[in-house]
Amino acid sequence: MFAFSVSAQVADKKISEKSLNKNGTPGLIQFNESANYKSANSKQIFTDQLKLKSNENFISAKVEQDQLGFKHEKFQLYHQGVKVEFATYTLHSKNEKVQSMSGEYYDIQNVSVVPKLAASDAFTIAKNHIGATAYLWENQNDATVLNYKKPNR
Repeated sequence: MFAFSVSAQVADKKISEKSLNKNGTPGLIQFNESANYKSANSKQIFTDQLKLKSNENFISAKVEQDQLGFKHEKFQLYHQGVKVEFATYTLHSKNEKVQSMSGEYYDIQNVSVVPKLAASDAFTIAKNHIGATAYLWENQNDATVLNYKKPNR
């Protein structure tokens, strides 16, 4: 995550500091004591702070607890049901109260998610492009050890 060292002007009274990523979206938002965001209300937080659109959704991907009692819940962005690569955001909370949020968000405009190719055709093109002589899914023992399955789309 790359953030500008300059903080954006903060009009929201719940925010004590906001830093922007290079793409102009918030990279770090720190909340003040008067903010009452609860970690269970992640959808509302993302809608309020990132202006999340109705066709976008952050889905919880990983939760970690640190030694200081902070919970760090990482979310993955989906646009019209399609995963947006590298668009992840983490809510940092203590005692279920969100203290800050950080990550990478992309303001996606006018993108069609309707595939131009059938999944089987795309898979064949990808395999031909890679040109490997063998694939991990072809070796059942290795694939089982690594819990790897042949891509299905």
